[in-house]
Amino acid sequence: PREPRPGATAPPEPVGPPPGRLCDARARMPNFFSAGGVSIGLRPQDLLRRLHAPSSYDEPHHGNAMVGGHIWCLPHKRDAKLLDGRLATKKLASHVDELILMQENMNISFAVGVCDQERANENTAAAAGRRKLVGGQRQAHDISEDVHKQLTTILGMIRSLGDGAERERKASQKRMPGEDVVELLEQLIGADVPVQLLAQLDVLEFEARKDVMNMCSALLRPGMPQQIDKQVVGYLRDHPSVFQVLVDGCANEETALLHGVVLRSCARHAELTEAFLTSGLVFELVRCARHPSIDISSDAFYTLREMLLAHKEVSSEWLPQH
Repeated sequence: PREPRPGATAPPEPVGPPPGRLCDARARMPNFFSAGGVSIGLRPQDLLRRLHAPSSYDEPHHGNAMVGGHIWCLPHKRDAKLLDGRLATKKLASHVDELILMQENMNISFAVGVCDQERANENTAAAAGRRKLVGGQRQAHDISEDVHKQLTTILGMIRSLGDGAERERKASQKRMPGEDVVELLEQLIGADVPVQLLAQLDVLEFEARKDVMNMCSALLRPGMPQQIDKQVVGYLRDHPSVFQVLVDGCANEETALLHGVVLRSCARHAELTEAFLTSGLVFELVRCARHPSIDISSDAFYTLREMLLAHKEVSSEWLPQH
């Protein structure tokens, strides 16, 4: 450096850290946070470490009796699909109760309206019965919309199981673990949701009806992982009214095709085929095959064919006895 000229003053010394260390100095400066009358100061690196790292504790915290656990400053990111599946299962179970109650009320209102219509001088009560019927139809529309939404989630859960090759191909994608899906499906079966939805199929709208049919058919698909198909077969085989519900639906022109698909899905399994044949309801299906409606008769005949030919070792033992 040059020598200063005589009489010249030296430049002032720079205040603060050198320019290259300015960022480090700012990083070491604490940030102050205040709430009410309390304020704390944390350096940025300390704040990030506290946010993203757990801290151990040895005493119960907020009523938690666990010892040696962790407190997280930020909440864990929970699996959205798992939460949606549990919520869908709970909502479907509640909708089943609403549908049963609503159908009973609609039947009562309709009966009251019909009886009152036969009385020429009591039109007011008949109109009240018809208004209740319309209100029940509006409620059925709202429930059908939500059932359609929840069953879309349930169908996504079932499809997420897939086969081994599909799981390997999509291993990099975020998916709900198979164990959680199986647990949710067990809760769905334990609440008797599939059969109850089949029993209330005529109350639901068309899209919700198709979802119920697709859910039952997917549950009856052979080769489901973790033996979920065996649990479904056992659930339907031991159910006291599932085959009666399906056969009655096959005689209903509005739901015959949908109930027929589910009944033919049962024919995929020899145990369910045997249970249906021994129930004696096959003769009611024969009567459906002679129905004047071509939709009902053709679908019933197709279902009879599947029940008798899908598992010949089962039907060959039943036919000679009947």
